[in-house]
Amino acid sequence: MEIVSQVVQSGVSSYAHTKGFAETEVLKDIKKHLNIMSSEYYSGNDPNINYQDPLCRLGYLHRYAPAHATLFEHVLRDSDEISLRKLYADRWVLNICAVGGGPGTELLGIAKYLVPRVQWMPRKIGFTVLDKVPHWSADWQHLADVIENYFYSSLEGSGMQPPTFAPSFLPFDVFNEEQYGSHAYHFHQADIVIFNYLFSENKTRLSDAYNVVNRLAELASPDCTFVVIDRQEKAGTFTSDVVELFRSVFGEKVKGVTYNGTLDPDEEKSNMGELLETLGPPHLQFEAFWLVAKVNG
Repeated sequence: MEIVSQVVQSGVSSYAHTKGFAETEVLKDIKKHLNIMSSEYYSGNDPNINYQDPLCRLGYLHRYAPAHATLFEHVLRDSDEISLRKLYADRWVLNICAVGGGPGTELLGIAKYLVPRVQWMPRKIGFTVLDKVPHWSADWQHLADVIENYFYSSLEGSGMQPPTFAPSFLPFDVFNEEQYGSHAYHFHQADIVIFNYLFSENKTRLSDAYNVVNRLAELASPDCTFVVIDRQEKAGTFTSDVVELFRSVFGEKVKGVTYNGTLDPDEEKSNMGELLETLGPPHLQFEAFWLVAKVNG
């Protein structure tokens, strides 16, 4: 939460200075975006969210980034099918590709997982975000810079060198299968391809998702691991549809795991600082599912 708060507060200050607004007014506008966002998520349709607006993106980071990062950290910690140490044991380079990844919040989960496990620290982390909203690229770069500094400060005095970072952003419609061949190198190098809350925002495009996942499986290396984290929906067939989609590509061994939980005990709402008063707390609880599928699995 401290990292997210730092990024959001910096974004608020920068926007207020550029536009000549008071920060209190900027925060009120972000709150309006959050209210719209919430109603869109519960509308039952694909949410129509204005990610082109920088204040909408800052609101999204504040409300959802801590939970999304925590979920990815829990998958890395709890999944029997994935082991970061085994993924990069030979070369000590970890490459992640976040499909529809927006601000790249999964890197937060990677950081929280690795910092207490310094003996597993890779020498380099490559992280590529794919998203059709090009405006996310600046937020992603800002977040990556802050996380890189977090690694440096956390490892100071440990005798361990922090990893170097290679963040990149590819702006294209991730449901367009034809786009992937032009960026084949990224996918062939990826150790993990992750879809974090992508499908629940694009339910009407699940038919396109099969072709995309199948194409990515063709482009990825034999050792690549695919991870899906998304909303657990009690009504309808969304969850089972996503699981069946990945079974159709990777085989019947793929299974969905329900995960209901909260942010870790070491995360305090107070870490969000003054943002809490106007924007309210981030999501502290989640009802989610995840699955892990391996290309060579």
